Amino acid sequence: MIKNCIIVIIFVCAIGFPAVDAYSADYYCEIMTLKGSASVTSSDSAEKRTIKEGDMLKPGDLIQVDADSIVDLAYDNEWSNITRVGEYSKMMIKSVYPTGLKLDRGDIFSKLQNLPKGTTFEIQTPTAVAAVRGTEFFTSVAENGATNVITYDQGDSFEHTVDVFSLKEAPGGEVTLGERVSVPEGQKTEISEMGTAPRVPEKA
Repeated sequence: MIKNCIIVIIFVCAIGFPAVDAYSADYYCEIMTLKGSASVTSSDSAEKRTIKEGDMLKPGDLIQVDADSIVDLAYDNEWSNITRVGEYSKMMIKSVYPTGLKLDRGDIFSKLQNLPKGTTFEIQTPTAVAAVRGTEFFTSVAENGATNVITYDQGDSFEHTVDVFSLKEAPGGEVTLGERVSVPEGQKTEISEMGTAPRVPEKA
């Protein structure tokens, strides 16, 4: 069976990313579409500012999406890798290349068609980490902190999978990876709270 999405993840203390290489010049984070309103707070400034289409974002930027609003982000110059951040979402960009996002609340739909070779796309929530090499999936954080991940059916001959890791707190307060499940197309999983194992994937 052809495996299109073999997951490789490196996790040291929080989330670790491989060194930047020559491909990094082609990858960034741009606000592709904005419907409604949203704001961003940069790591080097406490000032919150309204965002607009065409704005470029950087690691450390915190995005907050207002009610009845969505923000589409592109991560490469061909717009092959995009995410849609839903209303009421609060998300921080941890890394642009490779892409790492931190979702505190709300939801993100990810459509990844051409990630750089040897890299992963990761979304960290308060209770889990979802990591892929290329597929369409949905990540949400409920008001109670529970994380849900759905892998969408691509309708092709390739195998698309999202690896979902629970998070746990080690002695000393360090957050590390816990148990893992692979979520195939058309299925979902949930991590209800930190330290609990992901549910066995079931039909979405």
